[in-house]
Amino acid sequence: MHRRVWCDAGLVVALVLAGLTLLVLTGATTAVDVLVFQWLRPGDAWDSGQQRIAPLMHQLHPSRVLLAAASLGLLVTAVTRSWRPLCVCVGAITGAALANEVLQRVVGRLDPHAGYYGGSYPSGHTTAVVVAAGLGALLTWGSRAAASLVAILAGSGMGFVLLVTGSHWFTDVVGGLLLGTLVVLMASRATRAPRSAVRRTPHPPTERTRFAHRKIRCQRGQALPSLRTAHSAEEG
Repeated sequence: MHRRVWCDAGLVVALVLAGLTLLVLTGATTAVDVLVFQWLRPGDAWDSGQQRIAPLMHQLHPSRVLLAAASLGLLVTAVTRSWRPLCVCVGAITGAALANEVLQRVVGRLDPHAGYYGGSYPSGHTTAVVVAAGLGALLTWGSRAAASLVAILAGSGMGFVLLVTGSHWFTDVVGGLLLGTLVVLMASRATRAPRSAVRRTPHPPTERTRFAHRKIRCQRGQALPSLRTAHSAEEG
């Protein structure tokens, strides 16, 4: 049941991301993007508040954030002596980076200041932060719900910084949030052991089970002599 719910959630996120990408390609989101930009940066002004949070955007560069996530996966692999955490991290990071790059090249959107850095949609900073935060929560707590919540909160914080500094459009941030969340949901499925492996895992017998088995053996031992006696009488 839980697996079905998370599969459905991943499908919904993928469909919403595809729909948003189509709207961005057709220019249907331009009015909303401009409205949000003017609301957060009236007159494209740059004040002291933006100067304080701008360094955070540069410190959380996608390459640094994803490298930190890979390092965490390596650490968990060393502690648990299982290659699964590292493989999940490498797969999620590689998939997120490739998907983000492909979408940026296909959409080819300029950022609010008409700069072209490989494309503005979706936001690479937002995607990286969402994936790194989600993987960190997933490897630490092992909870899909916690990983999704932490990823969304971290991505929202990163997105706010990008919007206030005028580095991305609103839908760029939303696209990065959706792409990163989709990757985290897929990674959460990969961290779970297959059901067949779980079923084959033997469980140690409890005291109640031992007592039941002992009682059955005793009953069989008492019934055996009576069966032998009846068989001898029939032969006689």
